[in-house]
Amino acid sequence: MLKNAKQRSERAASSEASKPSIPRPANFNELRDRADRGDLAAQAELTHWLNENPTVWRTLGDLANHAQMVFVRLVAKNDFLFSESVRRRAEELRKELAGAFPTPLELLAVQRVVAAWLQMQHVEAQIALADADLPKAKFWLQRQLQANRLYHAATKSLLLIRDLLPAAAPPATLGANGAADTGVRRNGRLPATVNGEASRQSESDALPVNRINGVAKNGKRRELATA
Repeated sequence: MLKNAKQRSERAASSEASKPSIPRPANFNELRDRADRGDLAAQAELTHWLNENPTVWRTLGDLANHAQMVFVRLVAKNDFLFSESVRRRAEELRKELAGAFPTPLELLAVQRVVAAWLQMQHVEAQIALADADLPKAKFWLQRQLQANRLYHAATKSLLLIRDLLPAAAPPATLGANGAADTGVRRNGRLPATVNGEASRQSESDALPVNRINGVAKNGKRRELATA
């Protein structure tokens, strides 16, 4: 077991080392200081650098992730191993909730759910630590009620979005017969297939319909049945 863990650690380190580094402008920290002080030339240079490296501004501009990391630091404090483990669990949870092909609105809702979940765990830990301090425990119990409401509101919002919005479709791929296979999904799931074709049981999941379209379709079926 220790040998396997060591091998996994070595592979992870090798993977990190193989990632391409993002080139920085000369005197990067000085350039940032000048830009912060209002130097237009420095700001223009940093803007050009961000245009050339979109990964940087996407990472730094991810406010939802910054908010989540605040709760990670509150829970784990200065314990790096604990902090990194919580961060990875939050990232894993985001991927699990988002599914295979989330819409941009679903991604925003998922980030809110994860942030609310982290906040709720932080509050639970504080309640346990304040066991003997009654005023402090009362304060954190009130925070617990607020955190629970926020978490339930976030999960309800995600479910509502998925109920009302059409399902997104993944990029088209070529099927076995050479035809384009769009393989639309519902809430991150691809329809079940039999011999490369969507099964009848998953037909409702395969169609990108929302609640309004579903009501209209049911009404049309009733009209045909009574005709």
